[in-house]
Amino acid sequence: METPSGVQLVAFADDVCVIDIARTGEAATTLLNPVLAKVSAWMEQNGLKLAPTKTEAVVLTRKNKYDNPELLVEGHVVPIKRSMQYLSVEIDTRLSFTKHIQQASRKATDSATAIARLMPNVGGPSQSKRALLGTVVNSKMLYVSPTRAVRGTKTAKNHAELARGQRTVALRITRAYRTVSADASSVLASMLSADLLATERARVWVRLDDQTDVVPSTVKNQERIISIAAWQARCFQGTGASNPVWSPVTRLARRRPSPKENYQTVRNQSPGVHPHGRDDSVDQRKG
Repeated sequence: METPSGVQLVAFADDVCVIDIARTGEAATTLLNPVLAKVSAWMEQNGLKLAPTKTEAVVLTRKNKYDNPELLVEGHVVPIKRSMQYLSVEIDTRLSFTKHIQQASRKATDSATAIARLMPNVGGPSQSKRALLGTVVNSKMLYVSPTRAVRGTKTAKNHAELARGQRTVALRITRAYRTVSADASSVLASMLSADLLATERARVWVRLDDQTDVVPSTVKNQERIISIAAWQARCFQGTGASNPVWSPVTRLARRRPSPKENYQTVRNQSPGVHPHGRDDSVDQRKG
């Protein structure tokens, strides 16, 4: 189907999206309404039918004040919303993806809560099986992450939303108490933060798209090293901790946890506290 300059059709299965670039709402109205009429006519000629009541639109702009276009589909007025869903992605006016991340985090948290019931702290699945079940949370939160990583990981609010679901499952993977922080539980579970994973996948996608003569596994390994370095810098920011303390944690992040992992890194991070509750400093004073 031919479209005027500045208008593009994107279709996947039964979802059709019409994209228009215009400076004013009036210009968008002039360009889009004829295209919408063409789409409706083509659907009717091919024995298909649109759902005008389900059609919606969103204006992508950084302006605080703008005019909404007046769009019609088969006589029905198309509502202009602050955000709309396309292929399970919430697209908002500012392309901040805040609403999408909130919904993804809620779904991931629900899944993490359900999975947690299968993994009691005492007994239950082995360490490797717990880590495998934990990947379900990441798969829900990182949907289309290469697309939204640049804008969606900039705010602290989105960081907190992404960490919420991860923390629930990380506590079960490590058999830790719920008072353990999100950063500590993710380190012990060898689980990179979701925002770092999102930006990592975005970098991998860009490199593989630009360079055709590279090995995907090599690119992924290189970007993982960058993510681990960023993770290390974040955990030690403002703590004054030295690099040797991080070395066992780095090894944890680069390999899968062993079923018999005893997480002795807890003692490296807090020398005076024993993993089972005994205070080593008391023993030293007695000696």
